[in-house]
Amino acid sequence: MDPLLSSLSTIFKRYGDPGKERASIWMKIATGSWAVESGPFPSAHHSSGASVDSARRHKQTNDDWMWSGAGKVRLITLDLALQPHSKCELQQAIENAPRIVTDREEATAALSQSLVAKKVADFNAHDRCYDEVFALEHAKKIGVNVPSVYRIVKGTDSLYYIIMERIQGKTLEQLWSSIGWFRTLLYSWQLRKIVKRMRESVSVRGGGLASGRYFSPHLEGMNPLVRHISPTHLAEHLNWWLVSCRPTTLTPRHDLVLRPLEHHVFTHQDLAPRNIIVDPQNRLWIVDWGYAGYFPIYVEYTGMHHHAMDWVNGPSFKARLARWRWFFLRWIVAGSYSTEARAMFEISRRSTRFKAGSKPPHTDRALERSVVPVDSRWELGFQD
Repeated sequence: MDPLLSSLSTIFKRYGDPGKERASIWMKIATGSWAVESGPFPSAHHSSGASVDSARRHKQTNDDWMWSGAGKVRLITLDLALQPHSKCELQQAIENAPRIVTDREEATAALSQSLVAKKVADFNAHDRCYDEVFALEHAKKIGVNVPSVYRIVKGTDSLYYIIMERIQGKTLEQLWSSIGWFRTLLYSWQLRKIVKRMRESVSVRGGGLASGRYFSPHLEGMNPLVRHISPTHLAEHLNWWLVSCRPTTLTPRHDLVLRPLEHHVFTHQDLAPRNIIVDPQNRLWIVDWGYAGYFPIYVEYTGMHHHAMDWVNGPSFKARLARWRWFFLRWIVAGSYSTEARAMFEISRRSTRFKAGSKPPHTDRALERSVVPVDSRWELGFQD
């Protein structure tokens, strides 16, 4: 049994009897053979992916529709739904499709009960699109529950669409106000196993899996890093922002200097509650892999913020409790990297608000778009 789980189990047994049903679930977790069935699952569905049962993709149902300018158009089957349609037809259908609604209106379009389309609109849309698709494929290979990709639709050089599976369920953000400590712990442990599996995939070549670009919410300034940056060079770049960036204006932060690591680990980089879906069987699915790639191990911790849930920042006891539960989940899932997190937030502040003055090391301001070979499987519509 994992030492952390053993300690938590001891605490629960000592300070509160989890009951016969929960004790059975604890045993399933400890042996790695669990399937949570504790309590009814809230109705409704969400998100960026398709029906959880893969066999559902091979059935024709009355609920499978694609939206077009003229209204709803029946899809042939989920296996062949995408192939008969041209790029122009698909783009029109996506633009006219209703948007997914969770606690907000998402950018993802709901094409049918089983298909969604994610819009990738950016100057680096080509790199970002293929980085996300490659990350989804890699995550699936290592056993992470992720949506299947069916097709990539290119609109313009700065606009791509990823048509993928739609996952039935609710986001953790939607459920957070209604779940308690016990279910928080169950989801924490399941997510911990997912992150552990991802961290077993390592590389000395950083960045996105397709382009090697270092896309990060903490480094969105005008100094793009070189492709496939090594752990040593990345540490030198990050520490430059902490120590050498405009030393006459900004106080050097020697207390936050980051040490170079041996390798990067496969990282989602945006494990926010809105990107974690709980299906009716209480399994966790991870969506929105736009920032995924190989990064330092502490980056996952810094990315697990709760900023999207504005209500948890309130002064009420319920808000404080919800905030503590998220901090607790983050500690179990990603470990404790509070110093590194402070460093990354300071680097983010400096790299986006201040002119660098001189050029940071290991950057390429003239970085052109990557020329990633187009995989015809996704261009034509691909099924596993």
